[in-house]
Amino acid sequence: MATPLVETVRLSPREVEELGARHPELIGAAEGEGRQALAVAGPERTLAVVELVVQRLAREGARDAQLLEVLAPDLASAVISEERLQQLRLQAEVREAFRRSIELLTSAMVGELGGSAARNASALASRWKSEGRIFAVPNGRADLFPAFQFDAHGQPRPAVAEVIRHLARSSEWGRALWWNAPSGWLGGRRPRELLDDDPAAVVEAARRAAEPLEV
Repeated sequence: MATPLVETVRLSPREVEELGARHPELIGAAEGEGRQALAVAGPERTLAVVELVVQRLAREGARDAQLLEVLAPDLASAVISEERLQQLRLQAEVREAFRRSIELLTSAMVGELGGSAARNASALASRWKSEGRIFAVPNGRADLFPAFQFDAHGQPRPAVAEVIRHLARSSEWGRALWWNAPSGWLGGRRPRELLDDDPAAVVEAARRAAEPLEV
C-alpha cells in the first residue's frame, strides 16, 4: 500500500483561521515557530491547501499591482529612498481604501445609467470625462467612475464640473481623494456627502482648497 504524501506548509495567522474554519483537522501546532503548521495528506486535503495558496497569491498580486501603480512615476530613478518607498506604500493603501469604500462604475455602466443608445455605451463616459463634466480614477488600463457624481437619472451633477475646474491642477487621484476627505470648510463633512443637500458649499470648498496658501 502506497504511503500517502505528507507535507508541511507554513501559514500566516489569518490563513490558519481561514482554513481551520473549513478543515480544523488539518491544523496542528508547530514547535518553536510563531506560526502554525499544516500537515497535508491525501488529494482532498491537498486541494484545500492549493485553493488557499492560490487565494494568497491573488491577494499578494493585487497588493503588488497597487504598489506598482504608484511606483510608476519613480521607476526612472535608479534608487528609491526608504522614505519615498514608505510614501508610495501609503499612497497605495489610501487608493485601495478609496476603491473599497466608494461605489465605482465602469464606462459601460455609466453609459447604461445615462441612457446612451449608442452601440458603444462606453463612449458616453469618455465624452463626459473629456468635457470635464465627470472624473475617473485609473484602474490598470481602464477608468472607474465614482457613482456619487451622477444624479438619480444617471446624469453628471453640475457641481462636479465646477469642482473639477477648481481642482484642475490636481492629479486624477488628488481630485478623487478630495471628495472623500473631511473638509474644514464643510464642518468636517466629506464633500461627496453634501452633493444633494448643499452643492454650492461643495463648490466653494473646492475653490478655497485650490487657493494658494499665504506665507
